[in-house]
Amino acid sequence: MNLITQYLHSNHIVLNAPHTNKKRSFKAIADLFSDLDGVSSQAVYQALTNRERMESTGLGYGVAIPHGRVQGLNNTVCAIMRLSTAIEFEAPDNLPVQLMIILLVPEHAGQAHLDLLSELATLLSSRDFRSVLFNAATDTEIYRAFLTGQAKSIASPLDTDV
Repeated sequence: MNLITQYLHSNHIVLNAPHTNKKRSFKAIADLFSDLDGVSSQAVYQALTNRERMESTGLGYGVAIPHGRVQGLNNTVCAIMRLSTAIEFEAPDNLPVQLMIILLVPEHAGQAHLDLLSELATLLSSRDFRSVLFNAATDTEIYRAFLTGQAKSIASPLDTDV
């Protein structure tokens, strides 16, 4: 079991989202988290855009990890959004992003936040793991991949040799 599964719930896994740019994606993410106690969707949107202004959270290989510290948030939360069409994200490899793993942490999050980002980067460095995420037909398949940290190889149109 990976750390991330402690914060990821199936109702926060969105497949084939129709958003056509980063701003619309971030607004949809903010709306997805509108059920958080005491945290407005505007606060979530602002946290994501503020972090993105510092440096792109595009990881490469069609993946981004938008994340941010949210004032008033009591617990870390995670979501996954796979877009129906890849969008520009200023990733280091200049490939558009189709998969976003979103991480929101309390304003004063410490080492645990960095551990989660590190775990995500390690998992996503595997071409096989990314392939499962890009090609999963259901949210259950995506959750299972994160739960086990393992993936069967399924060809992905965004895979390149790693």
